[in-house]
Amino acid sequence: MARDVINEIYKPNLERMEISPLLVRSQEAIKRGNKFILHTYPASLPEFLFDPQLLRHIHRNAITNACKYGQQFGDILTEVFYIPDKKELVMNVVNFPGAHHKTLLALESTALDDIFEPAKRLQCHIDDYGAQIGKHSTGDGAWISRKCAKTLGGDCSMIFELERTIFTLRCPVQKYNSNENNHTKFKLPVGTWGIAIDDSKIHRKMMERIFTFAGIPKNKQLMYGKDENEIRGFSKIVVDFVQKHPEQYILLVADENLDIEEGSQSTVVSGSQCCEEILKELDDDKYLLTLVRSANDSSQDIDLYKTRAHGFIPKAPVKKGNILEKIAPLWKKHFPENRYN
Repeated sequence: MARDVINEIYKPNLERMEISPLLVRSQEAIKRGNKFILHTYPASLPEFLFDPQLLRHIHRNAITNACKYGQQFGDILTEVFYIPDKKELVMNVVNFPGAHHKTLLALESTALDDIFEPAKRLQCHIDDYGAQIGKHSTGDGAWISRKCAKTLGGDCSMIFELERTIFTLRCPVQKYNSNENNHTKFKLPVGTWGIAIDDSKIHRKMMERIFTFAGIPKNKQLMYGKDENEIRGFSKIVVDFVQKHPEQYILLVADENLDIEEGSQSTVVSGSQCCEEILKELDDDKYLLTLVRSANDSSQDIDLYKTRAHGFIPKAPVKKGNILEKIAPLWKKHFPENRYN
């Protein structure tokens, strides 16, 4: 994702999400002895269509810097404001003054802008120079955060006040509309099979959960990828299965990077190429939906997967409520309207 964001070709992946739990998890990942506080306005935020990866990166970088440059072990406050009239989200990350706060207060606006430039960051030194912009630093966190903000159609800024430092993200936001995005009534056809391949035992278990949450019973779930034979023979296994089960719906999910250990070396088999081979072997795909599942892929990679399979779903935390929401638009696009319950 970071590479595409930097090159300004990343397309936001909008998902139905709750912002507060994401920010809480982001805070819990930082182990620096600080106390993290989260306030939202209104107290109960609505659900949004938002890109969680972009927000997670911006927030985590902001609270990491607050811990680094603010009061040692001090409180870090995150405030989130939803402004419905403007369809805008504002997030502030606030910390108390650190050891060199007086020097930071004296920084001119041009120096503050430099924080958001590549390979430059705020360096606090315990010497006569106090705080300065490190021109040879490898710190790109703030620069990437601004890139993320602009990808969301917004921007971020930093101000130093007498008694606090405030990082601010401001961006447009789309409230989730249950009527416009209503997949709550969607169900896979009764009898649908779930076939998945992943070289990781943990992710095969994850796929079992995904299929179960999608309404596919255990006796209709087939998992592959535990060894070289299953990976190399997957395309033939699926083709044979489809031909033996005509007019039965099948949801197939393939991990993109299937690793085969061969002694001290490792070979990677492409899950999307497996999907491509399967579709080429079959006379038609009237009852088969093939999806590629992967993480941290570039936009070009995802576009390539979509030429080989019917669609793509990112590897992300599994929630019972959002599985069918991810599958429903892909299923509806591939099959006629009467092919789901």
